[in-house]
Amino acid sequence: MKTLIKSILVIVFLFGMEAISAQSDMNFTLTSESLIFSGQQITIFSTLTKSGDTLTWVQNNTGTPVALSFNITESSGGWDQGTSMGTMDYTIVLEGEIGYINLTGDTNGFALVMTLKGFDNADKQYIFNIDSISYQ
Repeated sequence: MKTLIKSILVIVFLFGMEAISAQSDMNFTLTSESLIFSGQQITIFSTLTKSGDTLTWVQNNTGTPVALSFNITESSGGWDQGTSMGTMDYTIVLEGEIGYINLTGDTNGFALVMTLKGFDNADKQYIFNIDSISYQ
């Protein structure tokens, strides 16, 4: 009987880990009409798309889109696509510079904070006001 219970617990654990792993590898597109940078609210339409190990940030404020593509080198956390709730952390790289992304979703909505090194080598935070999220 003990062996049966242990076997059931192991199976449940493995299925749970597989579900968490699948959620952390999720692909998504976020839209944002504004962000906060250096304490100032800036109106700029952005899409942030994660596909595999790439995160692409497309900015379009002047009619001409500008895209930056980051390589994702690490990810951690957990996310429930059904409720769009959880926390995901990503380590990103652009032209040899390391940055970080924290995506959170809760009953109040979504938040995405991107931290990148500026030209002065100081951390710069971009806080996106997320309007929507969709999953691929």
